Amino acid sequence: MSKNKKRLSKVAAVLTERAVPNNIIQRLASIVALANYYQLELEIRKQLLHYPSSAILFKMLALSLNLQGKDALDPALRAAELAPNDPQVFNNLGNAYIRLGLYPEAIAAFFLMRCALSRMIQRLTLT
Repeated sequence: MSKNKKRLSKVAAVLTERAVPNNIIQRLASIVALANYYQLELEIRKQLLHYPSSAILFKMLALSLNLQGKDALDPALRAAELAPNDPQVFNNLGNAYIRLGLYPEAIAAFFLMRCALSRMIQRLTLT
């Protein structure tokens, strides 16, 4: 399969995926507000069984793991793959790299965060 066909099939998979319902996102946000990151991790892992390509769930899982002092690299990388324009994703990724002592990779992730944030600001100011 050519590179373009692979990219198109990835895009199609993301576009056809069901979005995580707002009530689930609100429930997860309420767990974040209580700072119960272990419970948040469990709930997100349960939801990932239903929404395995959800950028927001991987982003929240990386955040939860980072805040618990656990290795968050895999979910942070998956979130970056699914949401390459989200600055928070790269912040989580940078923090995951720091936790593992991978400082050059952390610097690169924080640079990507800054780039994503700049693009976001540009989009907001141009509208």
